Amino acid sequence: MTPKTLVLLVEDDSNLLEVASDYLREVGFEVYTARSGQEALENAKLYQPDVIVSDIMMQNGNGLYLLEHLKRHPSTHLIPFIFVTARGSRSDMRQGMALGADDYITKPFNMHELESSIRSQLEKFDRRSKATAAFDQQHLISLPHELRTPLNGILGITDLLMDSLRRGRIPSPLELEENVEILHESGLRLFRLIENYLLYYELRLALGNPRRLELYLQDYAQVPLEPTFFDDLCDRHKRTKDVRINMTPAALPIGTDLFHKMLIELVDNSLKFSDPHEAIFLTGYEERDRYVISVIDNGIGMTEEQIKNVAPFTQFDRSELEQQGVGLGLYLVRLITELFGVEFSIDCRDTRGTNVSLSFPLSPPAPE
Repeated sequence: MTPKTLVLLVEDDSNLLEVASDYLREVGFEVYTARSGQEALENAKLYQPDVIVSDIMMQNGNGLYLLEHLKRHPSTHLIPFIFVTARGSRSDMRQGMALGADDYITKPFNMHELESSIRSQLEKFDRRSKATAAFDQQHLISLPHELRTPLNGILGITDLLMDSLRRGRIPSPLELEENVEILHESGLRLFRLIENYLLYYELRLALGNPRRLELYLQDYAQVPLEPTFFDDLCDRHKRTKDVRINMTPAALPIGTDLFHKMLIELVDNSLKFSDPHEAIFLTGYEERDRYVISVIDNGIGMTEEQIKNVAPFTQFDRSELEQQGVGLGLYLVRLITELFGVEFSIDCRDTRGTNVSLSFPLSPPAPE
């Protein structure tokens, strides 16, 4: 006997919850209910529903809280999520789509609408599951949510815009600006994720093929950096002028692109996990026959165990910290250092503040 599809229905209006759950049971679904975001989160982890339908605004924890926490948890982040919002509450729609929701319906709605949305998401999930079955599951276990979150933001906003145009409603300039900002941020996040993922595999291939390394050694990286080098990164974190650079001139035996990638990942990490307006120091100087670069911040730091376990697709304390990404950036830095003979170390002071150091070999001067 085929098991019934399990729907978790989240709504603090008792009458609507009863009517909707009775209807869904009549059309063949198994239904669990919850009246708050916190109760729904516990039920989702316990029962692992096939799809979740949740009101956006509830008295005891709203649907955005629920969606955000579901997407963080490895056992629930792939569950299709449909949110219910008041008609005309477009800010809720935009925020829900940006957080990774799969669909939305607006109140008042009829039960056929609800059923149709649920079945549509189940079909999409089934198609996605079949399409990814041939891929390496070890790597995909951490990637689906990270790929889907920005993609859902892009698709969700374009759906809203197309829906408005079909109804003959032209978005206001303010709405258009807000939507374009979400599209831009989601697109950049997706681009950075794909870029890191491809670089990771290229470097893994280079580990077993020294000839590939020659592609990265066609030039020497030059320091110091331009004063504006981190401006775009700082703007993205809304931390203008928080990065202080103090480096002496040198030519380093590593390709410029990879060198820049290392520094961007390290400084990005510091910007994410240190307090705004706390300075981040990037220093570089010659020491004997090496050039030492340090990135120093006053952030949350890392434990010895976390430092030891820097690995691809790993994030630390994700349930407590607002993190995005697959935890690949720091591992990419470590992988590059292994390939090019760069000494890499992380030093934390009592879990408060981090000093990441890169020590590059310097070629001795040619004889005259």
